[in-house]
Amino acid sequence: AGLGIVPTSIIASRKELANRSLVRVLPDWQMGSVDVHAVFPSGRAAKAAARALAAQMAEAFRRIL
Repeated sequence: AGLGIVPTSIIASRKELANRSLVRVLPDWQMGSVDVHAVFPSGRAAKAAARALAAQMAEAFRRIL
C-alpha cells in the first residue's frame, strides 16, 4: 500500500478495486484509447483458427469497451 500511482485499466484491476487493495485517486482522469491489432505471418494465409480467435477477441473487446 502507498507505493505510488499506476495507470491501469479498470478491467485489469477489477479484483483489486473491489477488495480496496487498489484505490482510484483521479476519478475524472482517463487514459486515452489504444489500438489493438492481430498480426498474422506475411505471405501465408492465416489458419482459420487464428482468424476465428482474432474475430472472437475483437467482438469481446467491443462488448467490454
